[in-house]
Amino acid sequence: MNRIWAGALAAVLMGLGCAVPATAAGDGGSTGGGAASPAGYIQADDGGLVTDATRPYTYERMARELRELEERYPRLVGVNVIGHTVSGVDIPMVTLGTGSKKVLVLGTEHAREYVTTGFIMRTLDTYAYAYARGAKIEGEDVKAVLERVTFYMVPMLNIDGVALVTGRASPTQVRVAKRAVGAGTYADTVDTWKADIRGVDLNRNYPVNWARSRSVPGPDSEGYKGPTAASEPEVKAVVALGRAHDFAFLLALHTRGNVIYWCDSYSGRVPGALALARKVRAVNGFDLVQRDISAGQASRGGAGSANWFRHEFDRPALTIEFTPPSEPYAKAPAHFNRLIWKANRALLLKIAP
Repeated sequence: MNRIWAGALAAVLMGLGCAVPATAAGDGGSTGGGAASPAGYIQADDGGLVTDATRPYTYERMARELRELEERYPRLVGVNVIGHTVSGVDIPMVTLGTGSKKVLVLGTEHAREYVTTGFIMRTLDTYAYAYARGAKIEGEDVKAVLERVTFYMVPMLNIDGVALVTGRASPTQVRVAKRAVGAGTYADTVDTWKADIRGVDLNRNYPVNWARSRSVPGPDSEGYKGPTAASEPEVKAVVALGRAHDFAFLLALHTRGNVIYWCDSYSGRVPGALALARKVRAVNGFDLVQRDISAGQASRGGAGSANWFRHEFDRPALTIEFTPPSEPYAKAPAHFNRLIWKANRALLLKIAP
């Protein structure tokens, strides 16, 4: 475990008086098992899955579970800090696998879409658990995939925003948000907050086509692209991570719509993007949308993470919108298995090789 991350996590856990949580297998279906575990990949006190995506994720619970998963699978799972939020909280990035091919997965760029954190955590837990037992998931050989591919996953990018929308924000985080958008706007929008605590939409703040991207006039719970491109530390962390590694492609996980955005007019048709999008559609049946309007500009491309990745690296980047268009954000975790997991539990295994 990264020493900075370990120290910060220990402080969080001590402050909360938390012990290692009980395991929660959920109802997403068995990974199979019974095969001998590769040496060093699971501890003798194994008790099943650690994560539970049917409850809303807080930063504290995510941190506890990441620590436990890294301890259970020390040569398969690794946790590091890639940066810090506006309020100074560590942003963890977890790696899964030992392969040379690298895939970047971003969760919860938008605060109210924290169910995507649940998807990443459940995926991490389930794949590691299956690997340790030599098991398959929907016919996919987990061990074979994870020896070819390493997934770099940021389960919760907008940590401060999630604290606001889930009612777990510190007085400092609340104060910063109220100062940014005004006390009245804060009170009216905190339950569906999308931005970071400075009122900047992280998925409109990336350094691509930023000047031409659509935006509301100033800080708000959603829709403001920021004072400058990559003004937010969370976005800076993703940009630095992307530039530090040779990623084959990016998946940016969002809700709602059950659609896959794979192309924008600013970057054009990136080689391999349509083929990758079709692979995703073959797994979950989501519709393909050629022009990525998720970051605010239908005619000229937006300033989102997928737009940035396509333009900077000329490689595929997909924005995947989980859950139906009308699904309430706050209710999505309770329906996680039916709405998301059932159709997508083997998604990364099927599209990464």
